[in-house]
Amino acid sequence: MFLTKGKNKKKEGKKMDYVRYSKDPSGMGKDSTNICYMFVEESDEDSVRHYGQYRFVTNEADAVDSETLESEIEKLFKKNPDILEEYQATAEELAADASPDDIVDSAGLWDNPDLVQMIWDEILEPGGVFKVKTPNGMLVFDPALIKADNNF
Repeated sequence: MFLTKGKNKKKEGKKMDYVRYSKDPSGMGKDSTNICYMFVEESDEDSVRHYGQYRFVTNEADAVDSETLESEIEKLFKKNPDILEEYQATAEELAADASPDDIVDSAGLWDNPDLVQMIWDEILEPGGVFKVKTPNGMLVFDPALIKADNNF
């Protein structure tokens, strides 16, 4: 398989926890794409507290590093030249946007519902990928992998 699960280049050997806040007590209020849930590293928690009073956590177990997805995403976009024309970008540029430096400031292509849906349908779901690790965050595609944590 083309994916490397559980790899964390940033803090090798240490499992990271990730948090998100929501105004919705169920935590089911998805982010801008309505497809996945966005998290930040627990160490960056202060940057997202204002999103709501309810805290949710996940960990990096079975996560796939976004950088390992870039070549598959690039191939996908090359097979769909209409996307390249629409976004006035190369497949390589769009694929590189799968690893945004700061998921709070911009989630890169993960903010685009159409692109996320295509990546989910063509790469993630068929590959059994339900978590994608970015340089400082995590995208979770299955709510069963998220836990409420309101004892903070």
